[in-house]
Parts: sequence; C-alpha cells; structure tokens
Amino acid sequence: MRSFLISLLLIYGKINAQQCVWTDAALSQKWNKTQKSDLELGYRSTLLDGFDRAYLDMSHQTKISKWMNISGVCRLGLNDQSKQLSFDRQLMTLRTQIGFEISILPLLKIRSKKLDISWQSRQQFLWEQNKPMESMWRNKFSIGYNIRRNPFTPQFSAEYFYLWNAGLVYTPSEVLSYSAGVQWRFFAGGQIALNDQQDIKLLVGYRIKSDQEQILYRISYSYKLD
Repeated sequence: MRSFLISLLLIYGKINAQQCVWTDAALSQKWNKTQKSDLELGYRSTLLDGFDRAYLDMSHQTKISKWMNISGVCRLGLNDQSKQLSFDRQLMTLRTQIGFEISILPLLKIRSKKLDISWQSRQQFLWEQNKPMESMWRNKFSIGYNIRRNPFTPQFSAEYFYLWNAGLVYTPSEVLSYSAGVQWRFFAGGQIALNDQQDIKLLVGYRIKSDQEQILYRISYSYKLD
C-alpha cells in the first residue's frame, strides 16, 4: 500500500511538472490602415514549481499588401531563480524577432469572411547572461473561423522551432556547429470578443521538446486603444 501511494505521488508530481500556465495582457494601437503597435506583459509558471519567467514585448506591424505584413518584436525577459521571481540583472534576457505573415486565402484570391488561414515565419535572436547568442527560425500555421453573430472565434495553431546553432561537434581538425529542429508547439481554443475594444483568448496547448513534453494553458487579454 505504501509503495502504491508513493507511486501515485510521483505520477501526480510528474503530471503537474509538465503543466504550465501562461497569462498575458496586451495594449494595441492601430495608427492607420497599415501600421499597428502592441505592448504586451506576460507571466508564465508551472503548476508544481511556480514562477518560470516574465516578459515585456514591444512590437510593430506594417501591412504591405492585402495578404502580407511584416513585423518586428523586442522582448525584455526575466528568468526564474530557484523557481522564484527575482529582479536580478543576471537573469535578464533580450530577444528580437523579425519576419512576415501571409494570409493564404487572399494570396490565392479566395474570398471568405469567415475562414482565416495564415503562415507566419520569423527569425529570432536571444541573448542571455553567460550564454552564446541563440539563433532560431520559427514557422507557425494558424486557422481561425469567424462564426456569424457569435463572439467566440475558434482557433488552432501549430508552430515549429528550428535552432540554427543547436550545438557543436568536435573533430580532430576542427569544431563544427550543427542545426536541428528543437520544438513543436500546438494550441487550440478560441477568442471571445467582450466588446469592440476588448477580447480574451482561452487556449490549451501541447509542447514537444527533445527532452520533455508539456501541457500549456494560456489566457490572453487584449485591449484596442483605437
């Protein structure tokens, strides 16, 4: 009986360790028909260990055609210290992204006011204290469906992460770097329009890495200033 209870506790701890809660809130300002800026504050934690990271995102997006926009994002991050929130300079990170997003249906000249299919591709650079710069290529495929006269919009996304400098290989004559796919991330759920300016997203995700798999719960709030 004792061994059974210990096994249950270990399984429960492992399941909780693999579950993460992501929360974020964003302000959005549309300057004109082609220019938009966002400011986002996020907090991430695991159910078992608590605090994982916090961040502040600043982004700008430019629409260059009916089916394509380009964007840039700068993130100031704060990693955990023994799973606790600590404002230590050594824990600070800087991440930048630049890329584009293509709306598939307008590109193919298919008209649809309900279905939205997009592909987003971004190059990402991450700087952390006492670590080499990380260079990542991210590609995300997203689907959304606008239900008529319904505030709820179902959404699904799948994202692939490819690390350009995944590691080093030491040979007798030289040191070689290699690249590798390091992560898949899936989200399903939807967006609820609270009114013309506010909405909230409720998503459940699944992340697959080489060394672990995690269940993600995400709550995102957005307020449009325009």
